[in-house]
Amino acid sequence: MFNRVPSRRTCLTGILIADLLILPFLYLLLPRRNTPPPFIAEHPYFLYDLDVHEHRNSGQKCVLPRVHPFHPSIWNYFAPPKDIVCRTRQLDLTYISSDGFLKYNETELERNGYKANKNMFCHWSTVLRAGDYQDDDDDVIYGYESMFNPEGNELPPDYEAFQVECWNFAGFTIYDKLHVRVRNITMSDQYTYLQKPTNVLIFGLDSMSRLGFMRLLPRTYKYLTEKLRMTVFRGMNKIGDNTYPNLVALLTG
Repeated sequence: MFNRVPSRRTCLTGILIADLLILPFLYLLLPRRNTPPPFIAEHPYFLYDLDVHEHRNSGQKCVLPRVHPFHPSIWNYFAPPKDIVCRTRQLDLTYISSDGFLKYNETELERNGYKANKNMFCHWSTVLRAGDYQDDDDDVIYGYESMFNPEGNELPPDYEAFQVECWNFAGFTIYDKLHVRVRNITMSDQYTYLQKPTNVLIFGLDSMSRLGFMRLLPRTYKYLTEKLRMTVFRGMNKIGDNTYPNLVALLTG
């Protein structure tokens, strides 16, 4: 009688399974790196001093844990974020200038082969929220449609949103854009204001932790804490799915 010899495919499969079982244990047994990678060592919060920024009072009753944003235990799990590349099929053909006029983007018109009022025709209109109190988030009301003036269109001062729609010689829509601006509102003189009024801003950020915020958005965190001198509530914990229940717990104590 002949002994059955395992096939080559069976042997390779066995070796692959053994490797998959052994590699995780080897990874756990390997020593961690003693020096941080360059992108961590160059991070603005790599030298974050816990004793300076998160000072503890010996007499305080509630002692919050202090964790460095770049503790060596996370070096192997942190990678620099990739650049976000936004893909657009077509750049804006219209824009609102600094002096408040709605104009054509002549550079993009020429690049796409369009000529105003020849092979492309546009109109614009104001946009308002619908509803009795103009606070409906689901419906809008469009104003009168005005033909687009190639020299520029002066926008009414009482509106913030404007819709531009363009079509070609065949009547097909080729461009549809919503422009938004900030109105220049003159303060009324009928109110009496304090010289130094109370100004309290509370931001609730639920999408990431404080340490993750420092790692991934260091310039924003620095602006909030150093430029605006905001106080970070390090003891706040996420208890709900969105900002409302989290801030209710904070504001009610």
